[in-house]
Amino acid sequence: MELYTALSNHVPMPKFVFWQPGINIDIKPPYVVKAIGKGLEHKTELGAVRLNVLREELNDVVEELANTFPHARILIQEMVYGDRELLVSVKKDSTFGYSVVVGSGGIYVEVLKDVEAVLCPFTLTDLKNALASLKTYPILRGTRGKKPLNVDALYQLTTNACSFAQQHNLTVLEFNPVITDGEQFWVVDVKVE
Repeated sequence: MELYTALSNHVPMPKFVFWQPGINIDIKPPYVVKAIGKGLEHKTELGAVRLNVLREELNDVVEELANTFPHARILIQEMVYGDRELLVSVKKDSTFGYSVVVGSGGIYVEVLKDVEAVLCPFTLTDLKNALASLKTYPILRGTRGKKPLNVDALYQLTTNACSFAQQHNLTVLEFNPVITDGEQFWVVDVKVE
């Protein structure tokens, strides 16, 4: 819980609250409701996430997830919309130090394996070169009426993620997915080691 709050001061995240009895939900519906905890990294496959939850459905969805995953915290997030999903992952290596991995994200990240890494600290040009080497780069550049990726905003997100991981001595800080409409980015799921 504290990690999400701390991260929200460094990277763009949708409004969220952790459910507890009697909490006031000051977030506009629809919601994303998910179980957060150890062993719940693949929420979609485990049934630990619900999308587009309406206010009148919220209590039932929270209760269902809390009963199904009794050791998890229940996170209620503002639903955000974009047309692309990215992976941003900071990893610490004992030899090379910190690096940031960027690429195609979402539930198919392991299937597509379309990622590139840059060592921290890195420049905007380093990030642009990494993005340009992705198979999905033409999609990121903007096709079929989609906005091109705001690389400056992505650079800010990735450098802030790297700094956060270093400050907290994390081995892994993974954002998957990062949802984008090209201009804005929202970190909607976080994994920490």
